[in-house]
Amino acid sequence: MAEKETRLAEIIPFPNAIADVLEAWAAASRRGEISGVIIAGLGSDRLDGDTITAAVGVNSREYGVLVNDLNDSRIIETVDVNLFE
Repeated sequence: MAEKETRLAEIIPFPNAIADVLEAWAAASRRGEISGVIIAGLGSDRLDGDTITAAVGVNSREYGVLVNDLNDSRIIETVDVNLFE
């Protein structure tokens, strides 16, 4: 009687922009191109649920600068969307 082949679950990749960004940043960090990061994420309940935040490799001043840069980017994107699209 032939032995039955055991197969593990197959992982099927799918497009995921969030994972793509995180993987690109992880690779840049491993190459030494990124020395500190702040990150925030939304759970499946979006703003009705918990947010996830972390800061690694930054002091309080750098943390503030990065938060301000994120806010500036948000404002610029809002202006671009409302004026140019």
